[in-house]
Amino acid sequence: MRAWRLLNIPLAEHRTIRPQVAYALAAFEEVAKFLPEGEDSIPADRFTSELGRALYEKDLTRFTRERIEDSLKRGQAILVDLDHFSPPMGSFPGAGRSAARDPYISPRTL
Repeated sequence: MRAWRLLNIPLAEHRTIRPQVAYALAAFEEVAKFLPEGEDSIPADRFTSELGRALYEKDLTRFTRERIEDSLKRGQAILVDLDHFSPPMGSFPGAGRSAARDPYISPRTL
């Protein structure tokens, strides 16, 4: 998902790209599972596919804890904003969520 696409879609249509954002977020969640406790990056031996090793060798910074956690936070925030400004049909912003369960929602946004 390119940021320019999100910026150029009317707010009312943002829900059309939500599945793509959710899919990307799920991919980052999966990558985060390979971060060993207390380590700053994913070790090279965790990459088993040729594509994975090639991506790792091309840019080691893609697999640092800081970058992965930042991507997770941004993806979660984007989903919250999408739901707030363009809720699914038949719902309303904040439905089913609470500030206590979702750190990206403040009581002001519900």
